[in-house]
Amino acid sequence: MKLRFIAVYFSLCFCCSDVLAQRELTATTEQLISRYKANPQIGWSSVDSEPKHQPEAILNTLRKRGKDALEPLRKLRDDSRQNDAEGENWSLANDLALLTTIRRIEGKAPPLHIEVNTDGPIQSAVRKPARIPVKIMNHDPEREAVWFTFGGNYRSGRLSRWRIHVWDADGESLPVIERKHGIGGGVYGQGELEFGESDERVLDLASFVRIRSPGRYTAQILYHDSVTIADVTDHKDLDNLVLVSSEKLVLDVRAGPKIRIRLTGEEDEESESLILQLNRSKTVKMVGSEYGPRYHSFIAPDSAHGKLLQMGHTAVPALIRRLKHPDAEYKERAWILAILDSILHERYLSPTDFDGAIGDFRCQFPGGHCSSSGPISVEAQEKLVKEWITFAKSYIVVEKHH
Repeated sequence: MKLRFIAVYFSLCFCCSDVLAQRELTATTEQLISRYKANPQIGWSSVDSEPKHQPEAILNTLRKRGKDALEPLRKLRDDSRQNDAEGENWSLANDLALLTTIRRIEGKAPPLHIEVNTDGPIQSAVRKPARIPVKIMNHDPEREAVWFTFGGNYRSGRLSRWRIHVWDADGESLPVIERKHGIGGGVYGQGELEFGESDERVLDLASFVRIRSPGRYTAQILYHDSVTIADVTDHKDLDNLVLVSSEKLVLDVRAGPKIRIRLTGEEDEESESLILQLNRSKTVKMVGSEYGPRYHSFIAPDSAHGKLLQMGHTAVPALIRRLKHPDAEYKERAWILAILDSILHERYLSPTDFDGAIGDFRCQFPGGHCSSSGPISVEAQEKLVKEWITFAKSYIVVEKHH
């Protein structure tokens, strides 16, 4: 395995390139090849505002031409690799998509395949989503090496060149989780992935899709070598890309354990009092692990906020009741949602997954911090509140004692 370079980059937003007046369906094979050669690589880590004009959309059109396109594509790849030998590394940026297209026209298996390193169905739970070990391996039928990107695209909080699709028992597709953080990119290297070599990763299911009910699901894992496909909101745009995919997988999701809270009347009353003392005029704050001395400079331990965090689970019943109260205003509910997240850390109920649910916030966690600014989204907040109420009804058991 030979790495050519390592770099760090930041992907801050989706971009839009100029729309070119191309008519792929009526163009000749030679014209399509010429267009592809003029712009062989996707310029950004997101899909174009007009995905049909992306270079990989041209490859997909050529694949439909079948054998007529085979020899021109083979020659194109040979020329690209020769150019690389002369120092023009950029020419291999789309090597995986090009070789995959060639193999599909040949009627052969694609060069790369995703393997899931589990025996039998993937085991997961509503309250503890699976971490899925995956291996992307070079199984090229002709034993060709392929240009590949190692690492990168993790700074948004997930491996964003990967994507997980999940369908329920009725065949309905579950919505994917949209991008949480504006920052992207990360350290990566590029080089040849030789035949028989692999790159191994672990995918956090909860970072890609939200599964709120136990049951048996079907899943498929997808990969692209440069586009952050996890962030693509319209799945139809994926049709314009050349993807690596796994076989369909079985995902068994259990309910997960209930949260049992032993609570005295005095503790419940204290929680109610502290909730009413919260300073709602300030920016909402959250912590990403158990509250303790490491966070005291961020949230004062003698503040109402700090005291609620120190109460931990015993504060949860009062927080849930107040969340449901008709008199609770949106800013107050934003604080309650943040405190619930800071105490319980339920993966599918984080305000950071519901854009705008708590408006302005700051969050500290071991090894870093994040923040967001903007008005509260009433729609997002009401959706998250509903999720918390449903969760509490199913998973929180209060045992009162004296």
